[in-house]
Amino acid sequence: MLTFSGPIHNELKGIFGKAGGGQLIRSPHEYVRYNHDTGLPYEPKQPLQQTYEKVHSSVRLRWGLKGKNPSGGEYKSSALDKWQVRGTAAQPLQDGTTVSLQQIQQGQKNIQWRKPAPGGGYMVMQEDLLSPLEWELMNNFVPSLEAKFLSVAPSAAAP
Repeated sequence: MLTFSGPIHNELKGIFGKAGGGQLIRSPHEYVRYNHDTGLPYEPKQPLQQTYEKVHSSVRLRWGLKGKNPSGGEYKSSALDKWQVRGTAAQPLQDGTTVSLQQIQQGQKNIQWRKPAPGGGYMVMQEDLLSPLEWELMNNFVPSLEAKFLSVAPSAAAP
C-alpha cells in the first residue's frame, strides 16, 4: 500500500472559501445556459452541449488509493457523486514492470466515468491523458505507482 506524507493544502481558503461567496460543487455534464442580462439560468433549463469535460487521473488515483482530504479524512469527490469508473485494468502489473507513457495513455483511453442520465442512457467523461511532465513527476515521486496506474479505481465507483 502506498503512503504519502506532507501537508494537504486547502484550496478553499481565503477569498475562494465560504467567506468569499461560498463553495459551489461543480457538477460535470450538468451545466445549463444562463441569461447574461439577468445572471439567472434560463427556464426551462437549457443544458450545455459538447462541453468536452474530462476527469484528471489524479482524482481517480487519490480516491482509489484512499488519499486524504484537507481535514485528514478519506478523500471523496462530491462533484463525482454517483459517477462510476469503467475501463480500468482488472489487475495491476507486476511490481517493477516498466511501462511507457504511451502505454499509460493508450490504457487511459479505455477509462470512462459514467453516470445515469435523466431520461435514460449515460453521461460519459473520458480520463484526461497524462502529460509527459506529469509522467516524469509521478515516476520521480512515486515510482511504485507505475505498475498500478491503470488498475486503480475508487471502491465506491468500481464496476
